Amino acid sequence: PLEHAQALEIARQRRLRDRDSLTPERLDQLVEHWSAERPDVVAIVDSRGRWTYAELWENARLLVDALDARHPRF
Repeated sequence: PLEHAQALEIARQRRLRDRDSLTPERLDQLVEHWSAERPDVVAIVDSRGRWTYAELWENARLLVDALDARHPRF
C-alpha cells in the first residue's frame, strides 16, 4: 500500500542523510570515527588475520609517529 511505500521512502532518505552527515573527508577520519564509535568491530580481514577498528587506529597512529620521527613535518 501507499503508506508502506511512503514509510520505506522516509527510512531510505533518513539513511542517506545520516550516512552523508557521518562521511568524513579523509580515510583517517573514518577510521578514527569508527574506532571511537565501535572499537571492537572488525575493520579489516585478510589471509593473516583481522583487525578491529581500535587496532587499526592504534597501528595507524604508530605508523604516523614512526614517520614523524624520521621526517618531521613543518
